Amino acid sequence: MEADRKMKTTSRTPGIFSAILLTLLWCLPFGRALALYQATQATFAETNSFNDHNDVAYSIVLLKVYGISLLAALGFAGIVFYRPRIVLWLPFCAHLVAVLGTIVLKPERVIVLFPDLLFPWPVALCVAATGLAAILHFSLNNLEKTPAN
Repeated sequence: MEADRKMKTTSRTPGIFSAILLTLLWCLPFGRALALYQATQATFAETNSFNDHNDVAYSIVLLKVYGISLLAALGFAGIVFYRPRIVLWLPFCAHLVAVLGTIVLKPERVIVLFPDLLFPWPVALCVAATGLAAILHFSLNNLEKTPAN
């Protein structure tokens, strides 16, 4: 009885770890995008120019991209929390590539000619990784539940 409870407690550690790590990592670009939004909103209130309006719209898009990516990362962490598996390391690495690439790229700048984030690849990568994790999770659960002949 004690061993079963300890096994359940320790098996949830990867899910907790991935949730905390991905949430903390996504907070950095999200905070930078929020600061960009506040700065561009203040500049747009002063000048009312078309360029500043584009910067405000771009910062809103960044906030949406980072929010959806964070939700996808938390969805992935929920899958890992429910039942951690070794095959879920690939989607975890994809989430890390998305967040670390976003941190390094720093697309939270005002637009000069073209925005730094033309295609919202962090969202695409995070949603694809979470979808892959869900497919792997549910297919492996179905294989375990299938009786052997």
